[in-house]
Amino acid sequence: MVSRRLLRIKGMQILYSYMQTPEKSIQQAEKELFFSINKSYDLFFYNVALLSELVKLAEDKIEKAKNKRLPSNEDLNPNLRFVNNKIIKQLNENQQFKDYIQREKLSWSKYDEVVKDVFNKVLESDIYKQYMSENELNKYSEDQELIIQIIENIFAENEALFLWLEETSIFWTDDFEFVLSMLIKSIEAMKIGNTETKKIVQSFNNEDDIEFAKNLIRKTLIHKKEFEELIKRHITNWDIERIAQIDIILILMALAEIEFFDSIPVKVSMNEYIELSKFYSTERSSEFINAVLENCIDELKNTGKIKKVGRGLKE
Repeated sequence: MVSRRLLRIKGMQILYSYMQTPEKSIQQAEKELFFSINKSYDLFFYNVALLSELVKLAEDKIEKAKNKRLPSNEDLNPNLRFVNNKIIKQLNENQQFKDYIQREKLSWSKYDEVVKDVFNKVLESDIYKQYMSENELNKYSEDQELIIQIIENIFAENEALFLWLEETSIFWTDDFEFVLSMLIKSIEAMKIGNTETKKIVQSFNNEDDIEFAKNLIRKTLIHKKEFEELIKRHITNWDIERIAQIDIILILMALAEIEFFDSIPVKVSMNEYIELSKFYSTERSSEFINAVLENCIDELKNTGKIKKVGRGLKE
């Protein structure tokens, strides 16, 4: 599930924390990194569980209507299209989902107001009304599309849900958009049939991602002083102590990646950290980081420290 960009973001966050607390060890930084990554999986499965909670509320609403003192014909013959949604049924039956929420004790029981707020926004939405207006039997593709639309347009925009993210985990506000995109991809990949034993999501794409995450932190910290000296040689009219710390961290990470990750093209590394600066630093940080990196990279090339391997990587 974890993308390289998310691993870079988490690396940046851990390095920022590390530099605020000098007594931390590299091992502690690595431990925090993997804890942060695991929290992303909690958030993923919380969102799966939220879909399940929406159906439970819909079922409760139907039962309450049936038990009115004078129920209407609509109350006695409710539209069951949403509660029979095939995607949510498959997710509820998935063994990975059931095992994960049981093992990690994930539950929305303490946050019922958040669930109700999301549920009401679903009921009010045009996408839900259109879906429920179709009286034909559930088509798998239509069930799939509804859930994707709910995630894209209601989960992603819900203020109560966003406040819950901020209050529950410091890691989740930056993870939320990425986790929702991965949930959408997982739902798009679902098919009719027995999906009980099929994993909804993988932990890491492969062993390379584990090594990438760990080594990015380690190489940045081990070579921090060396890279800071390199940076000092290529900044004009600036004291390194006065540069925004996030900018320095992003440049340090970029240099570590460029020098020590020989299968990643230089341009890819540069672009990734410049893009991160647009979200996490000042308005002009991307221009500054780009200029400093270009100068530093020229020196690293001239001294033979950049050695890329693989087809199309040698420069």
